[in-house]
Amino acid sequence: MINELMGGFLENIPCNGHLQDEAGAQPSHKIFVEPETILYHAIQNKEVEVNSFHSQAITQVGKGLKITSYSNDKLIESIEGNASHYILGLQFHPEFILDSEKMRNIYRSFIKEAEKFKVSGSEHG
Repeated sequence: MINELMGGFLENIPCNGHLQDEAGAQPSHKIFVEPETILYHAIQNKEVEVNSFHSQAITQVGKGLKITSYSNDKLIESIEGNASHYILGLQFHPEFILDSEKMRNIYRSFIKEAEKFKVSGSEHG
């Protein structure tokens, strides 16, 4: 949804490993995370196992966004904003894998940024 709001495009994809049958708490594939990104700083790793329940993929990244992780088959798995505002879009569901410290750290990252925003108001940097 973030990508489309920013002018990007999605396409339907075949269910080739991105629409898992297993429960959400079970990771189904690995993603590769770009360094110096919100996601990398949250999980502190260039690779992480994630679940997958999507039948669409980003084909064109929206204005002001950048690709921050991808799967083995080169599908975009996360995007972030280029500006100083905290924008993080994920193709996986960390809320189902809360036994993973890395997934909990994604939430901690969001909470930390929300607290900064609350203190500073609309000015963020």
